[in-house]
Amino acid sequence: MIVTDGPGYRIVVDEDQLDLIRFEKALDEARRRATVDGEVAALESALALYRGRVLPDSRSPALTSAAAALEDRYLGARERLLELRLEQGRAHDAVSELMPLVAEHPLRESLSALLMVALYRVGRQADALRVYHDLRNLLAEQLGIDPSSAVNYRYQQILRSEPALDTPPAARPDRPAGPPAAAPPPRSLPHDLPDFTGREAELDQLLAHVPPPPGPPPEVHGTGPGPDARGDGGQDGPRTGRQAVRIITVDGMAGSGKTALAVHAAHRVADRYPDGQIFLDLHGFSPHCEPVEPHDALGTLLRALGVPADALPEDPADRASLWRGMTADRRLLLLFDNVIASDQVRPLIPAGPGCLVLVTSRPRLAGLDGAVPLPLPLPSTAEGLALLGQVIGHRRVAAEQEAAAELVALCGRLPLALRITASRLTNRPHWSLAYLAGRLRDERRRLDELTVEHRSVRTSLHLSYATVPPRHQELFRLLGAHPGADFDGYGAAALAGLTPHAAETLLEGLLDARLLVQHTPGRYTFHSLVRALAREAAEQQPQPTRDARHRLLGYYLDAADRAAGLLRPRGERPRPQAPGPGAHRPDVHRPDAHHPDAAHPAGAAPDAAPAAAPPLRDAADALAWFDAERTGLLAALAHAEDAGYDHHAARLPLALAPYLHARGHMEDELGVLRKAVAAARRVGDPALEAAALTGMASPYGHLGRVREGLECAREALALAERAGDRSRTAFCLGRIGMFHNALGQYEHAIAALHRALVLLSRADAHDEECAVLASLGEAQAALGRHAEALQTSRLVVLHSRQNGDAYGELTGLLGEATAYAGAGRLDAALDRLAEASALARRTTTPDGQAPVLVQYADVYRRQGRHREALRAGHAALQLLRRIRRPALAAAVHNVIGTVHRDRGEYERGEGHHEKARRLAQQAGLRRELALALDGIAHARAHGDDPHGAKEHEPRRDPAARTRPLTAVAPAPPPCPSRVP
Repeated sequence: MIVTDGPGYRIVVDEDQLDLIRFEKALDEARRRATVDGEVAALESALALYRGRVLPDSRSPALTSAAAALEDRYLGARERLLELRLEQGRAHDAVSELMPLVAEHPLRESLSALLMVALYRVGRQADALRVYHDLRNLLAEQLGIDPSSAVNYRYQQILRSEPALDTPPAARPDRPAGPPAAAPPPRSLPHDLPDFTGREAELDQLLAHVPPPPGPPPEVHGTGPGPDARGDGGQDGPRTGRQAVRIITVDGMAGSGKTALAVHAAHRVADRYPDGQIFLDLHGFSPHCEPVEPHDALGTLLRALGVPADALPEDPADRASLWRGMTADRRLLLLFDNVIASDQVRPLIPAGPGCLVLVTSRPRLAGLDGAVPLPLPLPSTAEGLALLGQVIGHRRVAAEQEAAAELVALCGRLPLALRITASRLTNRPHWSLAYLAGRLRDERRRLDELTVEHRSVRTSLHLSYATVPPRHQELFRLLGAHPGADFDGYGAAALAGLTPHAAETLLEGLLDARLLVQHTPGRYTFHSLVRALAREAAEQQPQPTRDARHRLLGYYLDAADRAAGLLRPRGERPRPQAPGPGAHRPDVHRPDAHHPDAAHPAGAAPDAAPAAAPPLRDAADALAWFDAERTGLLAALAHAEDAGYDHHAARLPLALAPYLHARGHMEDELGVLRKAVAAARRVGDPALEAAALTGMASPYGHLGRVREGLECAREALALAERAGDRSRTAFCLGRIGMFHNALGQYEHAIAALHRALVLLSRADAHDEECAVLASLGEAQAALGRHAEALQTSRLVVLHSRQNGDAYGELTGLLGEATAYAGAGRLDAALDRLAEASALARRTTTPDGQAPVLVQYADVYRRQGRHREALRAGHAALQLLRRIRRPALAAAVHNVIGTVHRDRGEYERGEGHHEKARRLAQQAGLRRELALALDGIAHARAHGDDPHGAKEHEPRRDPAARTRPLTAVAPAPPPCPSRVP
């Protein structure tokens, strides 16, 4: 019946009169059927109503859209019918219907997937694979996309001939059409290592963050809130009022045992998560595998929870939503291993508050909000030895304890390296631990040795390198050329030719990637095995490596020279002659240097602007910089020698010497200056040679090797006089005078010192003039000319204060104290010593308070204040245990010995004089030797051995007739680090 309705017409029919309504009712009936046959019959009844496309020629957009929707519902019903026929085992029938359907709808992927399964079940595997390839090519050509993951999954199943694709053995007409039986909870954790050992602290820390198993609510007495009223289950942390999923990240360098720890912990708490424990390797750092995308990872997780592959949503948001919904009420333990970044794992976090998520990664996942980070350090040496023992047997480790400890050290305490080492020892039972340690000692072969089957330390470490951006990789390779143990942003900038800011940004990136280690803020170093990898990479690019090392040497030379100038400002002294362009060209290299860098091709390392140097404000900054860079500077010096950079090898020690002197490292100072002399001679630079020889005088003086120091100073004097260098001649004469003082040859000393003063009066070198005056005052006091000594020492103090030279002022004050004491004005001497003591506490000197304490001891002795004298003397000895100053040590032993003799303690006094005698004989100190022998003789004369006293009576010597206070002013200051 047709009726009017507003401006149009409407047909009124019964439900049975319209096929569309009958179609919908038949589909509803099919969904309600409980058996496969029942659902098939209902679907066939519905599809029998179809008589072709609806309104194929319509031009109305509304009608066309409605017709398309109806067509899609029809196709969906046909797909469901074909799925059921496959379940019934009627694969041949399905093939005959699906082929024309796929041809008619070639872009409908679900139809192609059904056809692939049907063809496979009728034994046409090749045809099934061809359907997939035809679909993939069509999608790529027409839409530029790949097949869906569901189709790809079917393709993989067919390739592997998975049994799941076979005809269901239970296919029968009366089989229920409902969902399959619930799958058991997933249990995919890897096996726990039976030889897992150590890591107690880290394991306890991890387990402390795992929520306890659920239990009955605690009893609450009274009306107040119970202990868990805060809603966090009794756990420490923010009071959120509700529980949330617990996320724990374990991060550390490659091979540090992250997965082993996480798996071990997961097995410990697995029973708290009855709904399943899932392990998923996300392949962030896996050879031959790309990192797993979150979309694919969600598919794996959903399938683990029972979702069929063909039921997985394609839309990433829908898939993530389904995952959150399915985990909302479950207690799951999820272990996501080998994660590359926070973005990879963030969509996988479940919604259920009863879930635990363990994540292992190399970088720190700072972007994963709510996670508890657990950085995994390297195991201790004891834990490394325990791991070796667990694998190869504790008896074998106990039999070679030293070799076992060396193996742990050579492996850098890295668990992966230790396990590979243990595997090799197990595989080679006739190998001793010492034999394998010998193979590992060569750093160039170490990574080759740390390989067994498919496990390799080199491969594992290289994966971290391969994941960082190219600029980081380039810096990593250049850092492999650094000769030192650690470096800062300035050193890295010099190596790479970057600004310090840019270098530090890259360094921080390498630190995040676990390719660098940081023990001190601002300084970086390599793990020993990563350093081996970096040096391999540096050797593979010889020219950039040579250029980088050359830039580093230039930076070190410039920065060390500036820092040395702050330790003892010497603005008065002539500046050094900088190495000219030739110093940066290969023609200054030794032609016979057997080192790759000696073959530096011309023009390969052109002169460049100096690298930026750290901002150093004062001596304290300079000392701190030298302390941090000492090993790097010494390594750079060794490289300069080996590579033939002789100008650098000659000049770098002159910058290092003031620091080594200030820290009391006299042997090291002497050693580097010897290298400077040798390098200066190779390049034929007499000025550099003279500067180095003069510099050697100071450590020789401190070490008590007076005659060697005197010979050095004379050799330098000959070079300076030959070159007509008045300033250098004056410096050498000053050192010669100091050595004559130490030998007790005071008249010779005064003659040399007067010559030096004449030359210095015509030069602008006030601090050197003060040093010469201080030595002159010492000689005058030793000869009993105390008034002259006092005047000379006052000049030292005056000039030093005018020029801000605290070291020179300290020397002058000690000289005044010596002169006052020699003149019998002991209270005045104590006043000067008090000034000197206060100044020494503020001044960086190699001796510190030691010279002041020695003089205090002698003045107190003269005043009869024996207890105070002994206290000061022993305090001086305590300081001298840290620095080698034979002259000071001999002097203080003589003073202490004299105090004991004055107290009638002759045996104790003799013991100290005997120590002074040995020191003085070794160093050639005639004055202290004479005093020691005299003290021994007096002690024996008053003790139990009067005959032995005759053997130790000193011979008549002018040096022994008159003794100054103690003549223990600081030893010769370091030579000028500048060369004219």
